[in-house]
Amino acid sequence: MEDINLKADEKIELMMGVLAYTFLIAVIEGITKQITQPAKLKKYKGGSSYPIISIFRCGYIELQRILFNLKTAIKYLKKLLSKPLIRDSSILDFQNV
Repeated sequence: MEDINLKADEKIELMMGVLAYTFLIAVIEGITKQITQPAKLKKYKGGSSYPIISIFRCGYIELQRILFNLKTAIKYLKKLLSKPLIRDSSILDFQNV
């Protein structure tokens, strides 16, 4: 933290905001990737099965692939900023929880 001079509260809040937004984008990309190309499942003795790769990890890998090239990164960021992150706002309705 000292190397990047994060001593002011405003800088820490900004960094946490960027981190939270990046996490959200990685999860959304992971869900999108899982819908189009479902991950293989690992089966356990108890009968339960889970994906080999987590949704976050899948989205993180996809983000790395997209943001590696500057041209595709700019195109992706323009697309991301031109539309809402979550299309269906009804999933944000916490009144029935």
